Amino acid sequence: MPVMDGFELAEAVRGEQRFGEIPIIALSSTTTPEAIERGRKVGFHDYVAKFDRQSLIAALKEQTADIIQAA
Repeated sequence: MPVMDGFELAEAVRGEQRFGEIPIIALSSTTTPEAIERGRKVGFHDYVAKFDRQSLIAALKEQTADIIQAA
């Protein structure tokens, strides 16, 4: 992203009270333990490797389960 990276975006979103509970799933080519830990600290709900379709689908299902049940 030209202006900020995903970590900065997550921090900005988490800084807004009205968006505090919105699930954020990182989709990144950088999946080092350090990046994943940084993601947890800034508020990512999950961190998925860019081309790992199965993990992305699982993360989306997990994060939307409560929304679907509430509907």
